[in-house]
Amino acid sequence: MNKLHWIKNLEKEDVQSLISTVEIFLLDIDGVLLRDKTVLPGSDKAVAKLRSLGKKIGFVTNNSFYPMEVILKNLKPFEALEEEILTPNFTFLGYLKKIDFKKDIYMIACNYPKKLLREAGYNVIDYQDINPSSLGETASAISKLSFDALDICKNVGIVYLDFDANCQYGSLQVAKILLNYLDDVNFVIGPADNRFPIENKMYGIGNQYLVDALLDCTNKTPIRMGKPSQAAVDLAISKFEITDPSRTLMVGDNAEIDIVFGARGGFKTLLTLSGVWTKEQVEDWKSSEESKPDYIAFNMGELYELIKDM
Repeated sequence: MNKLHWIKNLEKEDVQSLISTVEIFLLDIDGVLLRDKTVLPGSDKAVAKLRSLGKKIGFVTNNSFYPMEVILKNLKPFEALEEEILTPNFTFLGYLKKIDFKKDIYMIACNYPKKLLREAGYNVIDYQDINPSSLGETASAISKLSFDALDICKNVGIVYLDFDANCQYGSLQVAKILLNYLDDVNFVIGPADNRFPIENKMYGIGNQYLVDALLDCTNKTPIRMGKPSQAAVDLAISKFEITDPSRTLMVGDNAEIDIVFGARGGFKTLLTLSGVWTKEQVEDWKSSEESKPDYIAFNMGELYELIKDM
């Protein structure tokens, strides 16, 4: 079992030596740098210091529902550039291009991902295209919806499940029917976090529970686009021109998402306790070895205090 290294217990020289060996820093956003739109203590100073040391910065998030302009606005304190940002939306677009996808996509998602794919030339069908009115609360209404879905979606080749703040029963029923009854349809998912940090130390319900529901009733193995999927790892390696994974450090607040992502890429990993993961979870470790980080910090500000005089 790997020993967990708290950076607060390391000598300053050892932390600075670690930072000196790292060329590329991949940073999760929510829970590491920001809590919604609020800058977490010291995170802006830490990123500024890393930039001053000549480090390459990448922002790797599972937030798929914010448009790029909103992400850039939120990351203004970090002087982020669009080319430094990777989201599941762009991983999915890269996947579609790679497989030369020509069929329709049935999509459960917020408005922005659907808009992005339509602008890229893909035919996206959503629940409102199948049933624009309220779904009747009867078995016959659900049956009619299912047959309507098979008719309207007969050219669908991918059912894509993303985070959808307005997801409803009918949209999941359509996804189930398409996955169970259409030939040659793939089940693709974006983020699959179980929760995400919002304001005032509260959490939002993540997409994992919707993924689990469709897995249970379809037995379809999903192709994953969000962290920690191999597709996201591969795109990050390509996008940020990572030639030596051992000189890359992934920083995240969710061990089962961010740290596993880093481990699969061969990166060093740092878990911050400023988001979803807690000190109690670290001290009573029950997750997989793959999700165990190399280093732990309470927040990015703690790291900054150890490297500010480099």
